[in-house]
Amino acid sequence: MNVTRLNLTRGLEWRQRFAVSLIKLVPQLNPDAADELSDSQFLESAGGTEPDEAAFDYAASHGWCPSDRPAPPRRTGSGG
Repeated sequence: MNVTRLNLTRGLEWRQRFAVSLIKLVPQLNPDAADELSDSQFLESAGGTEPDEAAFDYAASHGWCPSDRPAPPRRTGSGG
C-alpha cells in the first residue's frame, strides 16, 4: 500500500470514528450531518487528535454533552 493510499485510509477511518463517537454523544444528530461534520473536523485537526476526543470537544463546545458525561481519556506522549 503506498503512502497516499495509507493516508486516505487513515483519514477515512478517523472520520468514521468521529461520526460514530459524535452520534453516541448526541443520539438525535442526523448521521449525514455527523458525516459532514467529520470531514470538516478532520481537516481542522489534521488527524492529530483522536476521533473520540475531537467528537467530545466538538459536542461540548456546542453544549451538546451532558455535564455528567466523562470526557474520553486523552492521549499522552508521542505514542506509537
